Formats: sequence, C-alpha cells, structure tokens
Amino acid sequence: MKPRTKLKLGMTCLALCLTATACDPGSPFNSSPIPASEYDDPDAGTPGGPDGGHSSDAGTKDGGTTVTGANGAAVYLPPGVTASSSSLRVAMATDAPALPSSLEARGPVYAFTPHGTTFSAPVTVRVPFDTGAGMPRLYTAQPSGAWEEVAGATVVNGALQAQVTHFSYFAAGTPVVWRNVTGSLTNASYTAFAFLCGGIFAGRSEGVYFSNDLGQTWKAVSTGLPSNPAVRFLAVQSSSLFAATRQGVYRTGCGTLQWTALNGTANGWPQHPQWATPLTSGALGVNGSLLYAGAESASGNPPNAGLYVSSNAGTSWSKLTGYTSYAANDSDVRAIAFLPGKILVGTFYLGVVLSTDGGKTWVNGGFYTHNISNVIALNQSVFVAVTETGLYRSSTGAGDWTRLGGNMLSNYPPLRGLASVGKRLFADLAYLGIRYSDDLGDTWTPYSSGLPMDTFNQYFTMEQWNLATNGTVLIGAGRDSRWSNYPLFVAPLPP
Repeated sequence: MKPRTKLKLGMTCLALCLTATACDPGSPFNSSPIPASEYDDPDAGTPGGPDGGHSSDAGTKDGGTTVTGANGAAVYLPPGVTASSSSLRVAMATDAPALPSSLEARGPVYAFTPHGTTFSAPVTVRVPFDTGAGMPRLYTAQPSGAWEEVAGATVVNGALQAQVTHFSYFAAGTPVVWRNVTGSLTNASYTAFAFLCGGIFAGRSEGVYFSNDLGQTWKAVSTGLPSNPAVRFLAVQSSSLFAATRQGVYRTGCGTLQWTALNGTANGWPQHPQWATPLTSGALGVNGSLLYAGAESASGNPPNAGLYVSSNAGTSWSKLTGYTSYAANDSDVRAIAFLPGKILVGTFYLGVVLSTDGGKTWVNGGFYTHNISNVIALNQSVFVAVTETGLYRSSTGAGDWTRLGGNMLSNYPPLRGLASVGKRLFADLAYLGIRYSDDLGDTWTPYSSGLPMDTFNQYFTMEQWNLATNGTVLIGAGRDSRWSNYPLFVAPLPP
C-alpha cells in the first residue's frame, strides 16, 4: 500500500511545451471513467516514476492536445479549443495556498499555469492522488485564494479527472471526518459511551462525563457514584442510564443526573463473601424490559458471581443459576447480545456462551478458551470480536461462524470497538483504522480520515477502540500505540 502524502511543496517545477497528443474523445486519460461517488478502491495506485515525477507525450488521433507533468498530472485540450496563453505548464506547486485543516491532502498540489488562463471550451485536467482512507475529491484555488471543490470529478486509474475552464492550483483531498474532542479529559481511557438526555455520556475510571455539544465541552456527572468507580459499561433502557462499576450497577436519569445504587443486598445484588462489598459489574445488556448484568470479583470466582437479570430497572436482581453452573470458572462477562429467543454472552476464557431458554441452561456457542472482546447483534446476525484472531459472523450464534475480512484482517484483528446503526456495522480494525460494512461484513469501506496515523509506517496509531452511535454521529476513543495518550473523536455518519 502506498503511503499517504502530506502536502508536498518545494519541488522543482517541470515545464512542458504544448505538443500535439492523442486521447480518446470525451475521456482523454481513460476510456471508462468511474464516478467519484462509486469509487471504492482505496488502494488504487498512483502513476508516475520512482522519483515521483516524469513527463511524457502521448499521441492523439483526433488532433487534440495534452500537456503532461509530474506523476502523470496532465491537461487535455479537445480539437479546436484555444487558450488565452500560448505556453501551458503542469508541475508540482512550490507556492500554493495551504489546504485548510478541514481537508486531508491526498498527494501534492499541482500548478496548472499560467494562473488564470481561460479556454474557449472546457478542458480536462488529471490530478493523481495517494492512497488513504475515504473517497478522494478534487479541489482548486487561485493564488492567495480559498480552496473550493471541483464539481463532477471522476476517478480513473488512481487519478481524479474533471472538466474545467481555467488554470490554477489543483489538489486531491479528503474532508477530515473525525474531529478530536478530547479537550481537558486526558490521561485516562474511555471505557464506555451512551446517548441519552440530548447528549453523550462517557465512562472512565474516575467517573462519568456528559456533553450536550457533541464533545466540545464535558462536565462530570458522578454524584452518587463511588470514588474512582472504574466504569466498565454504560447501557440505556427507556429513559434510564445504567453504569457497570467496580461496586456493582448504578442508575440515573435526565434532570439532576444523580446516581442511585442498585448494588445492595436489598436489591439482590451479590456481595463478596469475605469482604461484604458489592461484586464488580461487568457488561450490561438490555433486551426489552429485561436488564442483564455480569457480576464478578477480581479475586477468584465466588459462588455468587455470574449473570443476573432484572425486570424492574435494577431495583431487584435474580441470579441465572444455570449460567453459573456452566461458567463457574469464568465469571468475567465481557459482552451481552441478543438474537430472537437467544442470549449470547462473550467471556474472558469460555468464548461465546449461549442460552435458548431464557437463561435456564447454557452451552458453548464457539471459541472455547478464547477471549471475547465484544459481541453485537445486527439484522438477525451476531458478530463476535475475538481478541486473538479477528471478527466473526453467525446467524445462529452456535457454531456456524464465518471469519470476516480475509487477508485484510489476518494481521490486524479487531480489538474491541463494534457499533451498528440500521444495517451498517462499524468496526475497529486496529491499525487499519475504523471501517464500516453495509453487507454484514463481507466488504469494508475505510472511514478514518482525521485519525492519528504513522505516515511513515502506514498504520493508524490508535488501538482498543470503544465505538458508539446514536444514528446521527459516531463517537470513538482508544489509546495510542505507546499507551500514553487517550484521545476522543466524533464523526458524522457516512451517507
């Protein structure tokens, strides 16, 4: 995969004389242009010699004219088209206006000069682009002017092509999708997200935070939670928000945003047999009026650990004894998902555990001895992120697992982040960045523009993502590869 290129300036201008060349009418650089809206090959190559630039003259059969510059950047004048200047040039720019922060450069800026040259009829420009996440677009600017998108651009063999009536600077770029909204919330990881009360809730080790402006500002909303609650999961049921913490489950609602403990003996929540403190709550799962919660201990597997269910928003809990009978040696519940008539639990060691009778009895659904980092149901299928090996899909949750991504994911298995909206699945593909699928994971589209990237080694530097969406925006956070930074990002959903 070719590296993405930041804005390249300072290269020697390559001027070429106007010469007669040949191209097919209507599509001078390729006979089968592809509309940019249909482009889905982020690994298309960039033409050009090993030094990043070359010149070449191609003959024409129609009397048209082509001027070619570095990396195959070019302009084609159809027969009979005249220019207001007699000396046309195509070269890498040395003095172009900087691209705005809202755009990610997808290659050098090219100068089609003299600036301001006009033509008696539209001509076709060809601008190569480097690989990267997202669909490339073509932009133009006059000296000291603002960058504007060129309408009607098409993608052909790793380059953008469009008809224009003037010369100036042209560049390929991708709108920056992800916006960093970390602000003052630094030095700790985000463990969970939820949408309620007109905003976003974020769980962290020291508490819960709320933003009603898409992450621009955050305020602590931890009143009623224990000190350093180590929030592990957030879940929404109707108008209530639930937090899984190191001291059990807590509930809040909109308004005062104060938390109520649901972890006492009167609630039926299990207590540690030695220290008489509430057991830690792992994952939460909501299935209609039922709320499920894992209960565990950091010091072994006490007999009252396991999976609990509540039918009254956590006011009282009942233990699913059948789960404990099956998973007595692994009470670490990592994720809970539901298919019609089925409960699926992702565990630390036992893989996927499945019940088809409301939690009375349980069997292994696959991946025994493997660590499950996430489970999510979408469109009558269930998806499982297996930390060691990758992402899998099943229609039953019981053995018919299909590994997704093929060679793309062979060296980069997803670590945690999965989210869905409608029939679209978003996934953290580790160093491949964030991608989404509209066909249940058979194919994936990059959606990572704006995320931190090591441009030299060509990988995204974030890992162990948490993702969530409310159907309008996508929020995600992870840690960098050095475990020293924990940024938070927000993005609109792709169309």
